[in-house]
Amino acid sequence: MDFKFTAELKLRPLEVYQTAISLMYRLAQRDWKSTVLAMEVEQIEPLDCLMMIINPLPPTATPQLTTEYSVAALYRAITVMSEGVLFCQCRAHITLHHNDIGALSITPVKDIAPRDTVPDSRIVAATRLNSDRGTVKDPQDPKFAINYHYWGKDIKAKEVSLGIFEALTAAAPYDRNAECVELLAVSSGGECVIIVEHVLLSTT
Repeated sequence: MDFKFTAELKLRPLEVYQTAISLMYRLAQRDWKSTVLAMEVEQIEPLDCLMMIINPLPPTATPQLTTEYSVAALYRAITVMSEGVLFCQCRAHITLHHNDIGALSITPVKDIAPRDTVPDSRIVAATRLNSDRGTVKDPQDPKFAINYHYWGKDIKAKEVSLGIFEALTAAAPYDRNAECVELLAVSSGGECVIIVEHVLLSTT
């Protein structure tokens, strides 16, 4: 991948992480080998960050931009931005065997289009963790809930975000209906470890 950064167009790190997590989640729902048609776009109101994965090729062209390569491109871009502290507009060409198969764009929203000021329900829900313990429900899927309990050492928001991003990247190759026995992810800074375990309930 060839990256081009525009330093004048700044991005807020946590907004980049939140948008990347949301886009990676969407990619993880797709079939691993499926073709990304036209583009995948992610922007969470009111965050000033827009991410686009673009496939400019006609459907008959080979090779094609697939979910697999999109996940790899997004992961590489966020890693480069985080390690180099390069939180500004980023554009990159996605190549395979020296062939251009797509592009990735991460840019501030305010520099390309007017924004709606209504906050996205995912952001509203995420800002309500104001107690040591409780339950958070997905506003788009009320059957999904997380019981949380804070204790011990504080973890930086950046590390938590990167830990979640790592976990989604690790889960992406698997079928969305596959059983998750165990998932282990560590943030790039090594300060956040995420462990997801599937507990089998006894039938006896």
